[in-house]
Amino acid sequence: MKILLINPAIKDKIWAGIPQNCSKDIFLFPPLGLMYMEAYLDKFSHHETKIIDALADNLSCDILKIKIEEFKPDIVGITVLTHNLKSALKTINAVKSVKHSFHLSIGGPHVTAYPKESIMLKHVDSALAGYCEKSFMDLSNAVEQHKNLKDIDGIILKTENGIYINENKQNINLDLLPFPNRIKNNFKKYYTPATQTDKVTTVISSRGCPQRCTFCNTYQKYESRSVNNIVDEIQYCCEIGVKEIYFIDDTFNVTIDRVVSIANEILKRNLKIKWGFKARCDNITAEMLEIIKKAGCVKIHYGVETGSDYGLKQLNKKITLEQIEQTFKLTKNYGIRTIAFFMLGCPHDKTKTDILNTVKFALKIKTDYAVFAIFSPYPDTISYKNAIEKGIIKKDLWMDFILNPNADVLPDTCWEEFFTKDELFKLLKSAHRKFYFRPVYILKTLLNTHSLFEFKKIFIGGISLLKIEFLNKKKKNIL
Repeated sequence: MKILLINPAIKDKIWAGIPQNCSKDIFLFPPLGLMYMEAYLDKFSHHETKIIDALADNLSCDILKIKIEEFKPDIVGITVLTHNLKSALKTINAVKSVKHSFHLSIGGPHVTAYPKESIMLKHVDSALAGYCEKSFMDLSNAVEQHKNLKDIDGIILKTENGIYINENKQNINLDLLPFPNRIKNNFKKYYTPATQTDKVTTVISSRGCPQRCTFCNTYQKYESRSVNNIVDEIQYCCEIGVKEIYFIDDTFNVTIDRVVSIANEILKRNLKIKWGFKARCDNITAEMLEIIKKAGCVKIHYGVETGSDYGLKQLNKKITLEQIEQTFKLTKNYGIRTIAFFMLGCPHDKTKTDILNTVKFALKIKTDYAVFAIFSPYPDTISYKNAIEKGIIKKDLWMDFILNPNADVLPDTCWEEFFTKDELFKLLKSAHRKFYFRPVYILKTLLNTHSLFEFKKIFIGGISLLKIEFLNKKKKNIL
């Protein structure tokens, strides 16, 4: 059987902080979820597989239909994110309009969060909730053999008796998952924030996060691959020509020992690779920074979020400004680049001064890059539930949108208790100006570039900031 996996293009993404027409200038990640599924099928089944990344290749629905008709798949799988639902729906409708007949299944975070609503999307034959490397293979085998689909873990179906959902009970040892085929899917066309080379890829070394920040809906069950398995993938990446890796785990430094062990194994194998990761501002020590620097770590993306201890407590970050300052100072001492993430307009930001204090804190910790976003109460978070209870969100706007994704108006994604969307957008632009448009900062950044590729990305990033600066807030869907 022929199996086609599609990552939809994004035309109508709901995005808070960075307008949708600017985000692609900053990063373009490979669709690792689809690539893991493809790798699993390639290793454990006889099916022929292909991934079409319509986002990376900027494919229109018409071109996508032509490619589908050329490949003639028996099964098509499409990944769906809630924020991309409108674009995903356009892709689904286009895919099913081709003359060729096939089984269409969808999966991804949206399906996991909204299983009943997902299967009601027009033209969808089935949906799969949860991690579904094995279940998608089981689905493919069952479709080929004309078997009943109801026993497949995580399957969601429309039946005569209503919606049928089979719980995803599979528990796969992450070390048994084959590595994504980055040659087959041309890793060179992807890039990450603050990357130093054009030969970069992303890696997932764990799933979930044990923390429970109020604004986050990340899966809480934490699972990690073994150190040897993680470094095996790093070694494979080195062998195919990758020069830099960005770990996109929700939290890479859940424990210090794990990070140190990975670094030691990289050194033991004498792998020459640059790498970086997303981290909390705790579980960082001088000893850890020293060893990861030796092992090639060049950047750490820290979730700072806000510039007050009160705010950190309200967000349930379980960390203090003093700890954050110490972490950035230590990281700087070891010559590792820092990227700090901040949210403006959080529930605790009651005055303009509160928001400006966050910008001042970004300057105080001397981070190399600051990513400012407007706070968004996303579904299935403590913040979202609080917003509904307090009447800040009058009704479940996300659910309304999910039930009617064809609506012209996308749900608002701002916390408008103390500020309007217009005011927050002006403050966002002000934050970018205060941080990035400093002559000293611009000169320092240019002097610290490591390659022509990095210089090019910095220049494109600067253009993106100018786009944000001159955007008209009244234009549709810029937030």
